[in-house]
Amino acid sequence: MAVWLLTVLCIWSIGLLRYPLDPDYTSGELLDHVNAWQSGEALYPIVGTAPGESLRVLNYPPFLFAAVRGLASITSDPLAAGRLLNGVAVVLLLLVLGACLRARGHTLPAVAGGVGLLGASLPFVYSAGQFHIEGWAVLGTVSGVALLDRSGPSDGRRATGAPHSAVTAVCAGLLLGAACLVKQTQVVPAVVVLAWSVAYFPRWRATVIGFGVAGVVGCAAITWGWGVEAWRHLVTYTVGTYSVENLLRQFGSFVLPWALLLAMAWRKGWAGGPTLRRDVFWWYWCGALVWTLSAGRDGASFGYFLDLHVATAVWVGPSLFGGAVDGAAPAVPWAPRWLRTTQVIGATLLVAVAVGANLGRLEARRTLLPRVCAALPATGPVLVEEAGVAAACGRRAALHPFIMTSLARRGLWDSSEVETAVARGDFGVAVLANDPAAESAAARDRWTAPLRRAFIGGEVTALGADWWIVRW
Repeated sequence: MAVWLLTVLCIWSIGLLRYPLDPDYTSGELLDHVNAWQSGEALYPIVGTAPGESLRVLNYPPFLFAAVRGLASITSDPLAAGRLLNGVAVVLLLLVLGACLRARGHTLPAVAGGVGLLGASLPFVYSAGQFHIEGWAVLGTVSGVALLDRSGPSDGRRATGAPHSAVTAVCAGLLLGAACLVKQTQVVPAVVVLAWSVAYFPRWRATVIGFGVAGVVGCAAITWGWGVEAWRHLVTYTVGTYSVENLLRQFGSFVLPWALLLAMAWRKGWAGGPTLRRDVFWWYWCGALVWTLSAGRDGASFGYFLDLHVATAVWVGPSLFGGAVDGAAPAVPWAPRWLRTTQVIGATLLVAVAVGANLGRLEARRTLLPRVCAALPATGPVLVEEAGVAAACGRRAALHPFIMTSLARRGLWDSSEVETAVARGDFGVAVLANDPAAESAAARDRWTAPLRRAFIGGEVTALGADWWIVRW
């Protein structure tokens, strides 16, 4: 599995370097925020209502974007900088996981197999190589958990143990807090881990203090550097609407392929007795499992399952490859070997198919991109569904459709001026990623009903590679 993981990560990450846009919708928005900031706009702008005003919202803390901007000043390519930083996070995360499993007493083959299990994780592989922030967020959380695990309560599980030092405890808290300053939703697994520390960790006060210091310093830095408008973006504008349909769709994509592995993880903790139920990774796994329910939010995707897959790889991965069974737990691989093998192979094949399909789609898009760029108006912001398309054409997106539509539904943004302008044909051209006549779930999430009607009223051309051009 370790060989497969390294192979698929290299194929995917190196393959993406050929293309001036990433396949994921969010990546394009992140790139657009950096481009706007580099051109002199505010990172957290006051949201306007009319075309030409700022119609974008940044839902994430600023610190990783500052790092991307700093690296981009050297590389002159924000997309490459974002991809590179994400790649570094992936490598560091794999190293931390390997060291953690080794410290828990597993053999090298079991460690390689457990970490390599992430090669069967679509959320993990798909997020690698693109401009994303989830890797750094999960890295911070896992690093904090690993420090606590290394110096946690002595229960005879490990071949070696570290002292309960205050420095280690504070560092664990700082890392948990730093993860929340990369992506604020990491506060949920962080709170679960802090609850574990209060219940079982001798130096829990030092851990809580470290977490609090990171939070206070980070929040003060955000307010000092970006003002109170940043908090409107991070808090008021972040909460979305929820859909059972989206939750079921996400579970079908990211939970079902790992269903047996998740069942094994649950059985290990539930039937493992008091010893395993004191394990910090069991708490982390349970917190990550519950947190996946937030994937019911419209627009949620693979990122909400990354913590769960990483926690599962640590919790039961090594036992699938001959690793020691922790503590007093029953033998974890309770399902027949053929069934376990089928689950892992099936999930691995799903990853391979997804990688191939996405690279093939990007190749088709690379071929058609000159036609898309030529169709855009010569000046001004352009109306595109995917901000990455505008960036690949050297342009700026007029608005970020998903978040603005979400704000309109919640009464936080007046969309009428933009809807009137689009219906009049003021933009001339729109480039969509969904057929406007199909009324797909993605289109409903990204465009208000008047805008969808305006698209249907234009001259629609199916270009291919999931691109439709509307002309008025």
